[in-house]
Amino acid sequence: MPSRAEHRKRLKELPCIVTGKTDHITLHHCHGGSIKEELLITSGGAQKTNDFLQVPLCFRLHLGDMNPEHIGIVTWEANIGMTQVEMLNRVSQLLGYDVIKYAQEAER
Repeated sequence: MPSRAEHRKRLKELPCIVTGKTDHITLHHCHGGSIKEELLITSGGAQKTNDFLQVPLCFRLHLGDMNPEHIGIVTWEANIGMTQVEMLNRVSQLLGYDVIKYAQEAER
């Protein structure tokens, strides 16, 4: 398992997981929505965030007019057309390790 610092460094090198853009990338801590429903992981929101549950996103999708904190996670996932679980699976493919598995281990 990579350290949290190594994982974060590798994430910052990836393009936006949704659009493929490479400029103004920010890291989104996944929480709520599909994370809560499909993975039964409770991190995020007011709780402790899980560093392995992060995805790189372009500014617009994370902090701009599509900000999930403003429109709600479920609406955000529907508008993007991709769940956070799907985003994490794509990140896992790009990084070559299962970020969901590491996140679940960190929850224990």
